[in-house]
Amino acid sequence: MVFSKIIFSFIIIIIQFSPLFAQTPNDNLRIITVTQGDSLIKAGICYTYPKEIPKTQALFYWYFSGKIHRNCGSYSGKPLHDKYEAFDKNNNLIEQGRFNYGLKQGTWAKWYSNGIRKEISNYKNGIKEGENLLYNEKGFLISKETFRKGVVHGKAFYYSKDTTLFKEYKDGNEVIVKTKSQNKSSKKKKASIVRLDKETEENSIIQKDSIPTIPGAKKTILNFGRKTKIEKKQD
Repeated sequence: MVFSKIIFSFIIIIIQFSPLFAQTPNDNLRIITVTQGDSLIKAGICYTYPKEIPKTQALFYWYFSGKIHRNCGSYSGKPLHDKYEAFDKNNNLIEQGRFNYGLKQGTWAKWYSNGIRKEISNYKNGIKEGENLLYNEKGFLISKETFRKGVVHGKAFYYSKDTTLFKEYKDGNEVIVKTKSQNKSSKKKKASIVRLDKETEENSIIQKDSIPTIPGAKKTILNFGRKTKIEKKQD
């Protein structure tokens, strides 16, 4: 019994110190801690990365000389990679997400200093793509937008205390949407204008044959719509 325990302990020691079973750290990835402004940032940086930088106008985030920088379309130094976290001066988590060789990727979240959710956004290769939600400091949803290729596209909702504003966008530009009720009212208005024009035209035409002839009378025609008045001459 004692001998079996010794053998078992010996096997455990071999496994722990054997290069075959040892967990080697990722030499390509390093975790940095940087203070920028009032924020403390913890992020991963990558030491090896693709030789060719993707052709994009998205923002690249990179690390150099103790600071995190960002540039549109290119970078220098070591690109941010994997997990990213930012904290305020009271060590409250205010932002969290992931990078893929300097570009934001996947779902990103932001919080107010009181811990209330501030924003939920989605990225694809550094560009906003998909649903984007904004909240106020009390945690109430104030806007719901959909992004495509970095700009608002499709239906968007904006919420206040008593109202909900609906808008629609196409490639970042607002589209004026007419409701069915607006279309019907405009058609009715147009039809009424046509009828009025027709009646006016009919009333303005007075056939000569329709005016009676009175011997010795002075004809004075007064047009009041469809009525015609004839005054008799005084002898």
